[in-house]
Amino acid sequence: MNSESSPPPGTPTHTWRTRVAYHECDPMGVVHHAVHVQWLGNARSDWCRSLGLPYHKLEDQGWWLAVRGCSVIYEAPARHDECVEVNLWLTSRTSTRMRHAYVLQVGDRVIARARTELVCLNRNWRPCPIPPALLDLIP
Repeated sequence: MNSESSPPPGTPTHTWRTRVAYHECDPMGVVHHAVHVQWLGNARSDWCRSLGLPYHKLEDQGWWLAVRGCSVIYEAPARHDECVEVNLWLTSRTSTRMRHAYVLQVGDRVIARARTELVCLNRNWRPCPIPPALLDLIP
């Protein structure tokens, strides 16, 4: 993940913030590893919303962005009531797929780095081109 540890200069980024809830912590008092993946999804949904196309509008038009792959490197723990920032940016796209990179932070401390690959699906659950309604909005 070294090539995606921070966005190249001039790359548009999106930041989604959350506060760690008590129920997101494991018995050791740190955020459970599965929660990070949920945060990635929340950040992507917020990114779509910030572009002017809430995810539900994609679904209403018969398109889904399904996660094809996800990897997370955990670097430091996050604990109850800490503020977490999920910074994401688009690293590449093809006609049917998008790849994002993420850095999750508590203040200046990086807690995780992640990557996802999404594939656009139609109503028949078949890969299809990313709709122009979304492509036209991506900087």
